[in-house]
Amino acid sequence: MAKEFPLLGFVLLTEEEASQLDAQEKSLLLTAEYLCRQSGECLFKIKLKNSNGDIVYEDEQIAGAGFMSRKNDRQSAIKKIFKQLKKKIGSTQQKK
Repeated sequence: MAKEFPLLGFVLLTEEEASQLDAQEKSLLLTAEYLCRQSGECLFKIKLKNSNGDIVYEDEQIAGAGFMSRKNDRQSAIKKIFKQLKKKIGSTQQKK
């Protein structure tokens, strides 16, 4: 999943790298929280939060079911999430 963010123009930082930024730079950070649960189906959920803790983007995808396809289900859900995020970024940039 981490390789998808740079494709959308995001720069990934470790917690240590982020802690070394000044206050102005920290105010530009987004924190990603995600959940991937696999039981009968794959549930993949992502939230992006700004420096105030406000959710600026949230999406959830449920991909197929079946023991043999769990890896593919997870990849499918991740692709759907990032496709929607790309649309959101595109529409936000067009408004500017």
